[in-house]
Amino acid sequence: NKLLEVCNSLSDNEELIVCGRNGEWLNELNKPNICYKGYVDSKKHDEIAEECDFGLIMYPDTGYYRYVTPSKLNVYISLNLPVLAITNLTLKKLFETYKVGKCVSEAEFLSTFRKWCDEKEYRDYQRIYEETDFQHFDHNNIGHNAIVFIWADRRTGPSAGSGA
Repeated sequence: NKLLEVCNSLSDNEELIVCGRNGEWLNELNKPNICYKGYVDSKKHDEIAEECDFGLIMYPDTGYYRYVTPSKLNVYISLNLPVLAITNLTLKKLFETYKVGKCVSEAEFLSTFRKWCDEKEYRDYQRIYEETDFQHFDHNNIGHNAIVFIWADRRTGPSAGSGA
């Protein structure tokens, strides 16, 4: 379970916020830096995402999930939030085209997540947002709902060190 691996890798100064259904088991981990919000409406989700450093999309690269593009991705893009995702055909093409995030294999996901957290690699993608006008991004090409994972560095907050 990739989400469990991510949860177990968190340091004390990091926070993982999880929005969506069927994540109650996260509460049983008794980790103060994992915050399971359950289902939240889109307005609340957007408010939560606005306070975070980057978003995670963790669908397995099998079956239907090989082609899905979560609707929350357009929120991440509109908020200039870099996205780390397990590779699927749709996201890979989108990320290669727009450079708004990175797709990696399931096997590489945890080590890449740690690089994003420890070495702040997500900031490379924040620079793309600074250089590109995504106001005219075609959000109509992105559909479907997903459980959404959002990471935030509890020490620095979302805007610290962003180069702004």
